[in-house]
Amino acid sequence: MTSSTNGLCDCAMALLSAKSSTDEQIMLKSIHRHLSDLTGAAKGFQNGNGNQNHFHGEMSTHHLESQIVVLISDQDVLNKLTCYVFDRRYGWSEAGRDGMRRVRRMSSTGTTLEASDGHMKAVLNDLLDNIIRWYIHQPLSVQLVHAFEYTMKQVSDVHVVRNRTIIHFMEWLRQNQEELQDFECTQLIQKLIIAALTDVWSAIRNSCAKSLGPIVSHLSVVEQEKIFQKLVKLCVSETSSWQAVEGAIMGINSIIQQYTEKADSRSTTPQFSLHNQSMDIPQVPNFISSEIHNVVFKLLYHSQLTIREHAAKALSTYISCSDVQEAYSTFQQVIQQLLKDVVGSTDVLSSVESIKLPIQFLDAYAAEGLLSVCLSIIKVLPLQMMLSDWLTYTNTFLLYLSHPASTVRQATSSIFRYLVSKCSHCPVLVSLLLQSLVQGWIPNTDILQREEKTTADQSCSSHVRASVTSNKGFLLDAWESREGRLLAYELIMKFFIKNHWLYTFGPAASSQLRRQNTDSEIQSEDEENIPEEKIKEHERTHSISCTEEFEKTSVVFHDSTSEQSLPQMRRMFYRKVQFKSEGRLRVLEYEKMNGDTGGRISRYSLLSILSQLQNIDCTVNNKNPNVSQQIRNSTFYQKLQDTLGNKTPPEMEWMTSVQLTPLKQTLKRILLQTVESLGDSQWELRRITKQVLPCLAEVIRWYDIGTLEEIWQAHLSTRPSLLTYAAVMLLQESMLHCIHLTPLLQRPPSTWQHEDSCKQILQKIVSSVTDQIPTCLPSLDKLVQRSRYDRLSVLAATTIILAHAHFDIPSDQRVSQIASVLSYWKLLFGFTHPNTRISKELLQQGTDIRLFSSPFEGYLSCCLVKPENKFQCAKQVEKVFVSASHRALQSFLQKLPVESVCSLMPIVAHYSGLFIEESSICRNMRDCLHRVGIRVVEYVTQSRDDKQTCLMCLHLTLKELAAIVTLKSAEVHLVQRYLSIYLTLCKPMNPVKHLRSIFLAICSRVSEGIHFSVDHSPRPNDDLCLLSNDIPIPSTNSSESLSDLDVEDTVIIGSPGHFPESLTLNLSNSSLPSGLISSLSQGSDRDGAKSPSDKDSESSDWDSWDEDNNEEQSALTQAFGEFLKCLKKICDSSSHGLFEAELKKLETRERSLIREIISN
Repeated sequence: MTSSTNGLCDCAMALLSAKSSTDEQIMLKSIHRHLSDLTGAAKGFQNGNGNQNHFHGEMSTHHLESQIVVLISDQDVLNKLTCYVFDRRYGWSEAGRDGMRRVRRMSSTGTTLEASDGHMKAVLNDLLDNIIRWYIHQPLSVQLVHAFEYTMKQVSDVHVVRNRTIIHFMEWLRQNQEELQDFECTQLIQKLIIAALTDVWSAIRNSCAKSLGPIVSHLSVVEQEKIFQKLVKLCVSETSSWQAVEGAIMGINSIIQQYTEKADSRSTTPQFSLHNQSMDIPQVPNFISSEIHNVVFKLLYHSQLTIREHAAKALSTYISCSDVQEAYSTFQQVIQQLLKDVVGSTDVLSSVESIKLPIQFLDAYAAEGLLSVCLSIIKVLPLQMMLSDWLTYTNTFLLYLSHPASTVRQATSSIFRYLVSKCSHCPVLVSLLLQSLVQGWIPNTDILQREEKTTADQSCSSHVRASVTSNKGFLLDAWESREGRLLAYELIMKFFIKNHWLYTFGPAASSQLRRQNTDSEIQSEDEENIPEEKIKEHERTHSISCTEEFEKTSVVFHDSTSEQSLPQMRRMFYRKVQFKSEGRLRVLEYEKMNGDTGGRISRYSLLSILSQLQNIDCTVNNKNPNVSQQIRNSTFYQKLQDTLGNKTPPEMEWMTSVQLTPLKQTLKRILLQTVESLGDSQWELRRITKQVLPCLAEVIRWYDIGTLEEIWQAHLSTRPSLLTYAAVMLLQESMLHCIHLTPLLQRPPSTWQHEDSCKQILQKIVSSVTDQIPTCLPSLDKLVQRSRYDRLSVLAATTIILAHAHFDIPSDQRVSQIASVLSYWKLLFGFTHPNTRISKELLQQGTDIRLFSSPFEGYLSCCLVKPENKFQCAKQVEKVFVSASHRALQSFLQKLPVESVCSLMPIVAHYSGLFIEESSICRNMRDCLHRVGIRVVEYVTQSRDDKQTCLMCLHLTLKELAAIVTLKSAEVHLVQRYLSIYLTLCKPMNPVKHLRSIFLAICSRVSEGIHFSVDHSPRPNDDLCLLSNDIPIPSTNSSESLSDLDVEDTVIIGSPGHFPESLTLNLSNSSLPSGLISSLSQGSDRDGAKSPSDKDSESSDWDSWDEDNNEEQSALTQAFGEFLKCLKKICDSSSHGLFEAELKKLETRERSLIREIISN
């Protein structure tokens, strides 16, 4: 054994003096052989692949003869060996250059070794990994701790190696955690841990903090306190770097976390369960509770975001393992911190609307950190404990909704959303919260009803609002205050919608009610804790978690004493929600566990918040004959008792003066506030308003759609005002909602709890909207007929399109409304694209841009930024119109006569190319073109009436499709679809009139040197009958002069050739898709020759790009070949040889290219 020990030490020394990778490999294998010869170590090695021995960590390193400190008694050798092992294994990325070689200077010995690649590197790594595993299974020893200390010092400038050393050091301590309490060298371990926590590299700080909890938990309380106090000093010291402070607070959080883990480990119940069983939960030591508040409150003011986040997390961890009284005390301290230096008197908080500017707030850093702590406490604090100082809390949060920093306003709005969620089964408090939010903001009726009288380049009227940083005015009049409340409205309304779906239609059915335009927005963090239940296959997707809502509510119904911790309280009562299938009925059932709630369960507890508030409003308004007069006249406190039962706290002074307003009035006031913000001069208010209005409108529809009916009847007029604009917007939103609800009425989901009642709820909305449409559309028709192209006219036009696409419109309205929309659309296209063949010949309408009238700024303007001229403004209006109408366009055009539809086909084809990178618009326009094209082709083929207009439209459409083919931004699968549409549309056409265009388009796409331009055929004086495929066309001589073919007057050079103006935009216009900008900017010149810079850049492309381009070009050529073969069959079906005759008219290069494509 002595020889083996001496041999291992000698091998280690030889390894440290190795000069090459080969020597290293020999010495490492020698070390392995010595280890395998040791008593008790043999079973730790087994032959893997015949080449190397793999250590599996089974070796009993607690045998004295297998311990590294015995095998290598020389501390210097042990230090250097440890440093070498980690440095060599994880230092490959730090290799440098020595001439042509990659070398690595070892930190332990100073030896320069070759940074081997390939097989040798893999062999060395495998051998070193085995030794590291052997290290990790060593018992605690002072010598090895010193070896790790030496290693960390030597690799102080090598971050990756230092990080991996820390990770393995912490793992080694975890493996020996049971021995830590009696270990003699804990001070050195503390030193290394703190050094790692305060490291300059964040990965090292994170690694150490992540592993710290299990290690500290096995130290004695005295040692824990020493580490904690050192971390506290780092946090409060003014000389500490922010990295050190961040690591220190992360370490503090890890120390506190162990108490939460101990508490949670006592029960296998989910964290949201509540049991009444007594549990021995360890108390947080006094050294933590006495320091945590001072440390956290100081760090919440820190400018570094991560420090504030970790400080808030540490305090949340502390609260989770403390008793309720401690949590409540902490909450009050946080509120005091928020009010410190903000207002001079607490009396001001009794009425936030009386606060005048200027006002001094906390810094954004501090406010955001304190509010995050508030949010974490609110989530766990029993509701009745907050009622004593309810007004102080809500007014404080209302104050911070006006903070100058947007992040603070967002954080505060989240608090209001969670307060509503916490009060979800106490509707009177929900109503009170909404009342507090609307206070102090009285909508200005003059602004709401003022008629807009603007000329083309004048701004729409908007109110200039003061900022919270102003020196005069009231706080609640500042635009920041209004934006903060709008942020809260948005979150609350989304929660109302989700809550109503859940309680009314069930968790599985609720996903089917999500409207497409708000689908992604409704998702929230509440849906993360979805119970794992086995449900039917068709009910799996989009199920909504209701566990959290009932969990939050359950806290209301039990005692909260200072002797009980929050984990104990969470386990006292568990109102579990089960979904039991009874035939086609799916019901909610409460299961009470271990104890009585000690109070009455509210009669509203199984209803959504909106339904509960509906019941309260009906009671107040004497609409329910079964309710006694005493209940109707009940005070706020009596209503509170009706919800909370005998757990209601004693009546406070503030409760006696509360007068609840019916929710209908509150929602209407919120609606008017939101509408007023639509016309505000502040962009932030206009932006958030467009997010709030759809959610708010849906809540009003679920609650009482009569409010919207009043708006439509009173304000849907031809006078353009804010209320008119909002009324049209609300009508369109309601129509979209109705469209998505109608299929559910026709085929009710099997998951509905009560099919009849659910259908009645939906039917009320659908019937109301359907009845209002015929009454509202004439006003929209007049708004469209105005000589004004603004957001109001666009909204009115798209609403008419939506109504005619999905609803039955009286015949006496259809003709005039369709004519108005089509005229509006064509004129807008003419203003935007005045030089195209579509505008000049097909539309035959005046397109003088001087006649175009549209506001450049304001809420009715379609421009994000003020345009330079009317032409740019027209393009922005067109973009807004197309974006708003493309989804309903196909259904709308399908209901129009063919004569009306055919004139729109070239415009639709044009939009397909113009918005080719807008996938949704492009797809809908393409599908619309395909469906409408089939109708037009059938009409032209079968009708005996005059069809020359349809032929002209088909001809222009084919030209647009040919131009789309040339776009580099059109991928192969898109080109194939457009070519398929081309084959459908060209059947009734004279091949002579369109073959040349498509030939040149294909050539220009596959060859950089060939240009494409749209020809002018048919000529203005030509016989339009020549467009038809019904007339036999004689073969033409291939030597016919090409000068007989007109070329588009306006040609813009682009890639790969000349593009027609019909598929290009003014590059200064921001509405131009980025793909078209790039394709136009990288094109060849008029002669097809590339500039030297183009050649250089082309030759320097990556090989991988060339391979991808070659594959795409091959697929494109194949698609063109299949298309041309089909096109040849169609052309030759009417006159044999016509395809070949047209092919011969091309230049030699183009003709050869087409034939090559066909032959492939």
